[in-house]
Amino acid sequence: MFFLENMNSIMNFFHTLARGMRQANWVLYLGVLLFTLIGANAFADGSRDLYPTGATGLRAYLRAHTAPTVNWPFANHGTHYVYAKVGETITVASSAQGGGSGRIRLYAPSGVEVVNSTSAGQISDRTAELAGPQLLGQTGGNRYTPIYHNVTTEGVYRVEFVARATNDPTNTYVATANWTQSSVNAGILAWDVSVINSTNSGFIKGRVYTNVLNLTNGTGSANTNGFYGLVYVLTKDGYTYRVDNNGNNGLYFTFFVNNNGFVDNTTQEPIYKSLNTTSNLGGRVHDPNAADTERHITHKMFYTLPAGDLPASATGAVPDGSTWLKNAVVTPEVSGVQLVGADNTPGQVSNKGGFVQFNAGTQGNYTIIIESTAVPAAFVTRTLTGSASAGSNSVLWDGKDGVGASLPAGNVPAEITVQLQGAEVHFPFFDMEYNRFGTIVELLDHTNLTNVVSDIVYWNDQDVPDSGNGSNPNPKNNSHLPPANSIGISSKTNGHIWGVGGSGASGQFGDVKSIDTWTFIKGEAVTIATDVSVKIADLEISSITPNKTSIALGDELTYTVKVKNDGPSDVEGAPFTFKAPDGFSPLEANFISACGATQAIPITYDPITNTYSSSLNIPNGCEVTYTIKGSINETVLSGELNVEASILRPNDVTDPDATNQSDPSGAGYIPPTDPHFECSDNGLGGGCNNILTNRIDFVVGNICTEQIDGENFSWSYGSNQAPSNPIVSEFSQPGTSYGFVLDIYELDNSFNMSINGQPLATSEIEFQSNGTPAPGINVRFADGDLYETNTEGAIWQMAGSSTNPLIRVVISPTGNVSMFGSKTSGGPLFPLELFNGNSLNTINWSPAGNTLQVRQNVVGATLMSGRGYGLNVVPCIPSMELLKSGDYIDTNDDDVVNVGDQIDYTFTLANTGNVAIENVVLNDPLFIAPNPVVVPVLISGDANNNNSLDPGETWTFEAKYAITQDNIDAGGIWNLATASGETPGGDPASDESEDPNPLDPNNPNFDPQCPTCTFTELVQTPSFTVTKEITSAGPYNTVGQQITYDIVVTNTGNVTIDNLVLTDNNAVIPAGEENIGTLAPAGTRTISVTHVVTQADLDAGMVSNQATVSGDGPDGDPLTPVDSDDPNTPEPNDPTDTDVVQTPSFTVTKEITSAGPYNTVGQQITYDIVVTNNGNVTIDNLILTDDNAVIPAGEENIGTLAPAATATISVTHVVTQADLDAGSVSNQATVTGDGPDGDP
Repeated sequence: MFFLENMNSIMNFFHTLARGMRQANWVLYLGVLLFTLIGANAFADGSRDLYPTGATGLRAYLRAHTAPTVNWPFANHGTHYVYAKVGETITVASSAQGGGSGRIRLYAPSGVEVVNSTSAGQISDRTAELAGPQLLGQTGGNRYTPIYHNVTTEGVYRVEFVARATNDPTNTYVATANWTQSSVNAGILAWDVSVINSTNSGFIKGRVYTNVLNLTNGTGSANTNGFYGLVYVLTKDGYTYRVDNNGNNGLYFTFFVNNNGFVDNTTQEPIYKSLNTTSNLGGRVHDPNAADTERHITHKMFYTLPAGDLPASATGAVPDGSTWLKNAVVTPEVSGVQLVGADNTPGQVSNKGGFVQFNAGTQGNYTIIIESTAVPAAFVTRTLTGSASAGSNSVLWDGKDGVGASLPAGNVPAEITVQLQGAEVHFPFFDMEYNRFGTIVELLDHTNLTNVVSDIVYWNDQDVPDSGNGSNPNPKNNSHLPPANSIGISSKTNGHIWGVGGSGASGQFGDVKSIDTWTFIKGEAVTIATDVSVKIADLEISSITPNKTSIALGDELTYTVKVKNDGPSDVEGAPFTFKAPDGFSPLEANFISACGATQAIPITYDPITNTYSSSLNIPNGCEVTYTIKGSINETVLSGELNVEASILRPNDVTDPDATNQSDPSGAGYIPPTDPHFECSDNGLGGGCNNILTNRIDFVVGNICTEQIDGENFSWSYGSNQAPSNPIVSEFSQPGTSYGFVLDIYELDNSFNMSINGQPLATSEIEFQSNGTPAPGINVRFADGDLYETNTEGAIWQMAGSSTNPLIRVVISPTGNVSMFGSKTSGGPLFPLELFNGNSLNTINWSPAGNTLQVRQNVVGATLMSGRGYGLNVVPCIPSMELLKSGDYIDTNDDDVVNVGDQIDYTFTLANTGNVAIENVVLNDPLFIAPNPVVVPVLISGDANNNNSLDPGETWTFEAKYAITQDNIDAGGIWNLATASGETPGGDPASDESEDPNPLDPNNPNFDPQCPTCTFTELVQTPSFTVTKEITSAGPYNTVGQQITYDIVVTNTGNVTIDNLVLTDNNAVIPAGEENIGTLAPAGTRTISVTHVVTQADLDAGMVSNQATVSGDGPDGDPLTPVDSDDPNTPEPNDPTDTDVVQTPSFTVTKEITSAGPYNTVGQQITYDIVVTNNGNVTIDNLILTDDNAVIPAGEENIGTLAPAATATISVTHVVTQADLDAGSVSNQATVTGDGPDGDP
């Protein structure tokens, strides 16, 4: 009985024995034989399978807590899954029941919780664990009573084992030792999920699995003992592996099995490498707690061989609601291998590479080898690996070889080999410090599970650094991929060993690392031979050349577009497009090539997009020409005519500067459909030669019209007096080339019209709110203004005229209708729009002739008048007339023309042609800096404020000009202004101004060189003054003294005086200063002159001095010379007189000159009489008298003596007896004279 109840223990015992003896096969055979004989009586799935009687090593037990750590990155509540059928019974139990937070939850296939128990189902000790659960109603045998659930719904149930606490478990237990369940941590030492058959006669093994085991060995004996538990792995493709943990010890570690191991975070493809971390694993390994995806599969771990009655799939309380179970084994085969470009061109790739496509018989990882068959090889062999889904697969190859170089352009012979790996399992160990004996992984023969097909394993730990604490894996790279190209190593010999000789709980090779070990079987390799066609072509639009730079309505315009392939590859099917401008009516398009290019699709025109398109086959180096001709119609828009040509790379062709960077493997991949995107996303910063635009900087030729056969209409009726309702006026309008205009001068208060029987508007156009049928007014201004609210009055209170109508309706030659209205009587027109359910129709205007009816619904009094007329296109004749007049303004009212006085100019500019003139510019040289100006300002004339000088319009400008000295010197201003502008079509218009009151040719101010000049006379008043004032100090009483004068010349007129010359006859002018030159009005000039006192000045008693200045007016004519004025006297222009001090004085001496003695009568005594002028003036009329001497005859009249002059007169005396008697001769002479003024 013991033997029967402990079948699994016996099996594990035999396996343990075989492990020690390395005789697994015969022991396994015996175990399977025994299982076959008595399997129906075997017990549950759970910890007792890991640790049967006789088990070796340590007990690795569940860590049941949902908080992730670096050791347990995929934490859960010890989650297990069990498949059960209706009528069967599920039993669950754990050692954590009956204490703390311990509980067991069971979820039905629908996801509904059916068990949530905290006390029942307790495994109390090691003895109970080995004995197992009781059948329903069973007692005895040390068995425990589990929680029972009667299965009423077939499917997969989820079991959650909740621990008593949440702290990390640290206790270490030998596998066969008795244990005591802790209540202070998250460890669960024993657990069990069983299925009782429908007859309650035994347990069904192999129905229970888990996706991940979060385990702990505790923290003791880490480097000397470990976990030896066996699990059985069932793969999605039906294969079964037996996995022996073989003594590993991760202390705290995670164990699960998947199909890819670790993956690239971006591509999600397997990397076949271990990771140097256990952190930040999101996107790098598939979460085993999550649902499988098409590419990521978590294999199922069973405690025993999976039950044979498991279905292929079942619904259940699993992620996504259903899961695979036991599938039939599928051989990993591939078929249908082919290479297509990223843009789906068979056998052709660009720099984006292409896709290797194949069909896989099952999900699995693949190896693709792309190898050159040329001799020598054209490129280094490239190997691709990844995960394939069952069915069709498309694997991106980036077009590069094994060393990352792009393949050369051209056709390269190659072989492509695809091989699928099946039964692929990866064992990612997280934080596994010790794996001293390696993990034994055995693939069982699916036809006979007693046989082992393979025990080969692989690994690649190159990204994980070696550790000094214990051994490192050897070899470090045991991958099946290049460069190792390993054939694998028997896991019984070396199942990825590390940590041998290590110690402690950290620092080993696997500590805080994610270590992957994998194995698989290979399907048959499928090889195809192909030519890999690598296409690279620099396509460009070489040029766009229009044949005209100006056009008019109806003109033909031809564009010549050149397209080139700068290679190096020929291309087929390159899309060419040419976007024509608005108003371009197609006439013809031609293709020309002299280098072998052809059109895969001939050029065609799409009227909806206004685009020409073609598809080109164009060899390397070839340039082709398209000529595209069209005519300009009335829908052409003023401004620039813009066209664009583009050439687009075909699928799977690289254009060096026009290939977008989108990833062919991503959902956002964009094939070549838009040349703008190919250019802007080229990875070079944008810009390419595949797109070229052409802009013709001109506007459409003007369209000018004249009125044809207009007809007036008019009626006015009082209330209830109208002869009919509606009132209708009908007339015929001959055919015209540019449509029709209806001008309404008066309206009360609605109207409509029909043209050739077609209504202008869908209903009566209502302008008035009062008395108007619902919904009321249905016309308004396009700017939002409303009649009656934003107009000067109701419609019937306003009126227009033939030049400024109240309402204007314009029907274009294409039948489009526009309406305009005025907001004031005689005011400018503004666009109107219909609303409130009313709308304008498109009119079928006939160029041959039209019948028009103007009609009005009668509501009370009614009134309407206006005129309708056709419009014919006529030649446009731009013309303008500019008049300019000027009026002098004496700003300070001093009756003198001064600088700063103004001239008010008025400019009138009239459009005398038949086409509007835009961009009007008024140029006047007077109003150009640095002249003092008030720039011309538009005062009136632009009635509609459209900044366009419309035909018949006259604009008035005014400007004030500040008079300059040059203007006054000229005697007036002769001036011409010019006006310029252009028509909407760019034709120039200009005019030179005329004076509306031109000068008579006989007028002296008439300028024959400028007969149309506007002349404004400026009266000249030339004048200047001269003053002379002494500046030196007297007294002046000596000849040679210097008298200094300042002569000041002042321009007292309003004109500049030139050639001023100073003369002064009685003074010395410094050299050169006599030429005063030019004086502006109010200008002055001071010249210092000198006069040296002369004897004549002294004799005269004064110095009289007067200077004279002469000069010329602005016209060069001499002005009257002006004498200087003494500013210190009241008399004008009087000389400057300076008094001198006169000191008249003279002496007379008489001295004997003969020799004595004198003793005889008759002796002569001779005397010299000397007269000396010792004054400062000349003495005249000097007369000598001497009563006792004889003066020689005539010498008594001495005459004149200048100052300091002397006169000597010798006189004689004859001694007489009296003299002798007297004893002496006494003699005295007398001299008389007159001063300079004649006084004695």
